[in-house]
Amino acid sequence: MGLLEKLEPTIKKLEETKLKLREEFKLIFKDETKELFERYDWLKEIAWSQYTPYFNDGDSCEFGVNEAYVNGCSLSYDGKKLYAETYNSVLFEEEDAEEFIESMNEAQLKEFKEVENIAQTLNNFLCSNEDIALMMFGDHVKVSIQRDGVFTEEYDHD
Repeated sequence: MGLLEKLEPTIKKLEETKLKLREEFKLIFKDETKELFERYDWLKEIAWSQYTPYFNDGDSCEFGVNEAYVNGCSLSYDGKKLYAETYNSVLFEEEDAEEFIESMNEAQLKEFKEVENIAQTLNNFLCSNEDIALMMFGDHVKVSIQRDGVFTEEYDHD
C-alpha cells in the first residue's frame, strides 16, 4: 500500500471533521446573532467581504477578512457632524443607506453605534482567526448575517 492510499482515510476524516465544525460554527453564529435582530428591529444586516487578493504588487497574496458594516454603512462623528460611509450591500444601495441613516432618531443612532461595536468585535475575532472565517464561509465571498440566517454570495474584488 502506497503513501497516498495510507493517507486517504485520514484525509477523509479531516474533511468530515471540517464539515462538522463548519456546521457547528454556523449554528452558534446564527443563535448568537438572533438576539441582535430581536433587540434591534431596524437591523437588517451585518456584512463583510473576505477573500484572497489576485494580485498584491509582488507580495504574497494572503486571505483576509475586511471590515464589517451594519445595514450597508458605518457611522463616524467628528464632534460636529455625523458621517455615514456607505457600502454596496445586499439590502441597501448607497442612496438607500444614506436615507436610512438620515431617518434615524438620536436613540436609534445610539443603538446603531452599539451594533457597530458588536460587529467590530465580531470582525476582530474573524480577523484574528482567519482560518475559521475561511472554513466557515469560503474565499472570494461577501458574508451577510440577516434575520433569516447567514448567507454568502460570490464577491468580485478586482
